[in-house]
Amino acid sequence: MKKLGLLLIALIISVDLMAQNQSYGVVADQSSIAYSAKHLLHSWKGVNRNVLGIAVVDQKNQQIEQLAIAAKVSDFDSKNSNRDAHALEVLEALSFPTVKFYATAIDLKQSTSTIEGQLTFHGQTKTIALQLDRSFSEEGLRISGNFDVIPSHYQIPLPSFLSVAIEDLLEVSFELVLHPKD
Repeated sequence: MKKLGLLLIALIISVDLMAQNQSYGVVADQSSIAYSAKHLLHSWKGVNRNVLGIAVVDQKNQQIEQLAIAAKVSDFDSKNSNRDAHALEVLEALSFPTVKFYATAIDLKQSTSTIEGQLTFHGQTKTIALQLDRSFSEEGLRISGNFDVIPSHYQIPLPSFLSVAIEDLLEVSFELVLHPKD
């Protein structure tokens, strides 16, 4: 009887530990990734509202354990079809259709977290670190933040207008809403 009791306790503890981790999926129509770019004569912003992603969350501590995000290059819209078409050429979207981020280290503080991960863009993978804010609600998880990307580090030729190249800097911001997956 004692062995059965110990086995039952071990089973309850293992079920409790498994229940602590929950997969969350990005809610595409409530999420976005945007970039801002600048040229000597003007600046613009492109937005992608078709983001894919998943997070594994420790429910007990409300901590993000893993995070992976992906977005198609062709889904970024700057409200200028000529600019977007040229961007697809420059970014070689047929060869490199997706931008991906996979977290490799997550340092969680109160509501702000530092995440280090691998950003794959234009066929190049680089380690980046970024700050994000996170908040939990009854519906799920919201994370937001921003980081910079230097296109030349990803072997992207800088487009030019009137013989002047754009700045070698993209400011990226994101707002992601994730809900628990069944």
